Amino acid sequence: MTDDKGKKAVAEIDCLQAITQLYEYLDGNIDEESRASVEHHLDHCRDCFSRAEFERALTERIQESQKGKAPKSLQERLRHLIDSF
Repeated sequence: MTDDKGKKAVAEIDCLQAITQLYEYLDGNIDEESRASVEHHLDHCRDCFSRAEFERALTERIQESQKGKAPKSLQERLRHLIDSF
């Protein structure tokens, strides 16, 4: 589908749809059309953008911590944080 200027139209999604697809989006495991919809939503929704940035930063920190063994207290805090989602 294209708009009146010949650009490919992006499907509008709501916050629930964006958050549902967020982890696939951040992992790069999402099709092109869905990726475009999530990015469009994040460009226009401050709340979802903030959530995506938090998740991206958390994922980076977790990946960095995998280089060495995290202290047990950190592992427990992360487990609790993940379980609370």
